[in-house]
Amino acid sequence: SEKVLSDVRILEDTSTTEIDGSGVQTSGGYIEGLPMLATGLRPNSDFLKGFLELGPRGGVKVNDRMETSRENVYAAGDVTGGHGTTPVARMEGVVAGLNAAGIERRVDYRYLPYSISLRYDVGFVDIPGEGGREAVIPGLAGPGSFWGVNNGKTGISKVRLLDDGSPSGIYSVAPGARLIMPYLSLLMRLGVSMYEFEGFVETHPSTDSIYKLMRFLSRY
Repeated sequence: SEKVLSDVRILEDTSTTEIDGSGVQTSGGYIEGLPMLATGLRPNSDFLKGFLELGPRGGVKVNDRMETSRENVYAAGDVTGGHGTTPVARMEGVVAGLNAAGIERRVDYRYLPYSISLRYDVGFVDIPGEGGREAVIPGLAGPGSFWGVNNGKTGISKVRLLDDGSPSGIYSVAPGARLIMPYLSLLMRLGVSMYEFEGFVETHPSTDSIYKLMRFLSRY
């Protein structure tokens, strides 16, 4: 995080009092520049009170078939107060639609991929609460990171593995990290362990060093 946020100043316990055309007035002083808001979300579900059962934060309660507390009423996406990402909302919508049409489906939240676009992509699949041993290597030099070699800023790759070789966490800071995470997420769902990476054949050039780390570990 220190490398990724080296040029970022984080102000904690600071409130915004005014936004104008040149910057932001906060309780800690004035900050010049273009403001961008990332404020989270709250389900717009007040009108459903008394009709559907809601959770403590206002999200519509659903089961793994996306069924609500009322028969034949389904809900998906942000209104459920869940994971808050577009791909997950789409997945939930598909499950809800199929079940509404009489086709049995259940949503699977295991090994969800996430990404943030900074200077390099920050991508990860994390299983909270899972233990395991961690292995870390620098990112590979390649398209988008080659000129970061001199200052040691090619990114980073980290995996966390259980004793049976299955990954419990994968993390990558590299150009294109957001592109590889969905595929790694699928492999984790399919139960692929590090030992199956021994025969992995990559493309070149590539900034993905997760495969290199997994292939190396598969030999031990």
